[in-house]
Amino acid sequence: MSLFDRFYYQMWVIITYTLSRIFFGLRYVHSERVPKEGKVVVIANHQSFLDPPLIGIGTGRPCHYMARDTLFKGLFGWHIRHLNAYPVSQTKNPIQGIKETLKRLKQEQAVLIFPEGTRSEDGSLGEFQKGIIAVARKSKAPILPCVIQGAYDAWPRHAKLPHPHKITVTYGNVLSTEEIQSMTEEDLLVHLKNQIAEMLGETDKIQPLPSQTPANKTAAETESASEAASEAVSESASEAVSEAVWKTTAETETKGTAE
Repeated sequence: MSLFDRFYYQMWVIITYTLSRIFFGLRYVHSERVPKEGKVVVIANHQSFLDPPLIGIGTGRPCHYMARDTLFKGLFGWHIRHLNAYPVSQTKNPIQGIKETLKRLKQEQAVLIFPEGTRSEDGSLGEFQKGIIAVARKSKAPILPCVIQGAYDAWPRHAKLPHPHKITVTYGNVLSTEEIQSMTEEDLLVHLKNQIAEMLGETDKIQPLPSQTPANKTAAETESASEAASEAVSESASEAVSEAVWKTTAETETKGTAE
């Protein structure tokens, strides 16, 4: 960030925080859980236009976020660019927005992502988009779950302007890189949604992890038993099997690349 960008951002933070305390009774819970340095992906529910600035301020550090490309026009576009927003297309290929997300994380920044992809219609938690979770996982950054409550009541999707209503932002426990990489994308998606649903009090939306459903659990147990049995195979036979698997994987990847 340039010297001007830092000054502009800090002035905006002071003004926005002060007005939000007065207008919305803004309160932060467990902001000490936010990593103060290094890359981190902040995953949050999306209730209102108020979410990005209010969640970002609570991190205590510059927080970057995606916004739809149609917002980057005129004075408002200039304004949000100086607040670390970057465009993503909702109608065309969003690959540029994804690349920019990974780039900023590589620069050790904090990036805010809304897995629902859009503001809630009624204030409740919506479905998570698998692609966004995949980006968070690919970045190999820790993930910080976060919830904002009251923002929908303060500025619902159908309203032109906000009105006074108490808003609370709560930060959850950081999910380490090791924990993230140990999960499948399907399990990570459900795990994060469960955490946010629990923090919101929407316990009816909590689901079992895909790997723990009866069918998948049986498959996992069968695989585990097979692995245990394979340990009894001689070392030379194991090496032969490993070599065969490696060759098959290499051939598959080669075909996939060619396609």
